[in-house]
Formats: sequence, C-alpha cells, structure tokens
Amino acid sequence: MKTTRTWAVAGVVLMALGAIGVQADHHEDIPEILAMTYHVKVLPGHGLEFENAYKDHLKMHHDAGDPQARTVWEVVSGRDVGSFYLRAGDLTWAGMDLETEIPDDREHIMKEVSPHIKSVPE
Repeated sequence: MKTTRTWAVAGVVLMALGAIGVQADHHEDIPEILAMTYHVKVLPGHGLEFENAYKDHLKMHHDAGDPQARTVWEVVSGRDVGSFYLRAGDLTWAGMDLETEIPDDREHIMKEVSPHIKSVPE
C-alpha cells in the first residue's frame, strides 16, 4: 500500500512538472523539463546480471559525454518485486536525440542488457 501511495505522489509530481513544461512554451527563459521512464521486468534469477549489464551501459553513456541524468530504482516489495524503473531526465528535445548518436548504443542494449529482461510493460 505504501508503494502505491508513493507512485501516486510521484505521478502527481510528474503531472505538475508536465504542466510547468507546457507553460515553458510561453516563456523562453524557463528550461525544458523532459524525462523518459521505463518499467523493466527482469527474468527470475537475473537481477545481478541485469544490474551489471545496465551499469556497463550507463558507463558507456557517461564515457560518450551523454548529458542525460540517469536514475535506476529496484522494486523491493509488492507485486512487481525484482523489477526496475529506469529514468533518463533533465532532457531537452535535442538531448533526447543524442541517445541515438552514441556509438553501438542499441547494439549494446540488445546484446548485453536485453537477455536479462522478461518484459517492458506499456
């Protein structure tokens, strides 16, 4: 129940930030506030392998000078225990395009990270 309330509060905060982003269209001095979040369900028994593969992936982004702030949360209780939330934040529209410009980005995800993922719910 506590987890549900936490996510409800997080949802309200994200909606408020979204409203600020809409207002930013009318005020050029307010920075863009964009983020991407993925809920990833990891295969049973693959938690450590997923963590290590994703750490390597984040290092690849860091070494390439990716300006996106990235955060990872592991669900430790409730029905989604063992899954992860991956967030890339502090983005601009131009910054979101950078992700596709990092050499071997998608190949690394497919080869090293994806084998440990059960699903990415929509």
